[in-house]
Amino acid sequence: MGIKQVLLYFSIFAAIGFLINRFVPAEVITQYLGTDNKFTVPLMALVGLPLFVSGSSSIPIINALIAGDASQGVLLAFMITGPGTSAGVIAGLAVIMKERAIGLYIGYFLVFGILLGYLYDFLLMIGI
Repeated sequence: MGIKQVLLYFSIFAAIGFLINRFVPAEVITQYLGTDNKFTVPLMALVGLPLFVSGSSSIPIINALIAGDASQGVLLAFMITGPGTSAGVIAGLAVIMKERAIGLYIGYFLVFGILLGYLYDFLLMIGI
């Protein structure tokens, strides 16, 4: 895979992340990520997939989610999928991995982000 393809993947993921950051208000995200919604963990894991964030750049988003009363499992799911599948990571993987392997990589991050988010909320609920 050449540098042109890496730049193409990087540009696509960065553009998706920019559009979400620019045009989706934090209030909309926090409205759907309240503690009474059972689908908040998978929803936030999906939101985290295309965002161009690193561990440190996701802190403002996490603060907005905390202010919007998101559960700790939601935050964990976002912290797993966001930095793990950011544009830089995927572009770097595109150099050494085939498309199917990248798809599996993203799928594993999504599935385990969701599972660990639910598990963390469950453990907090039972007091562990």
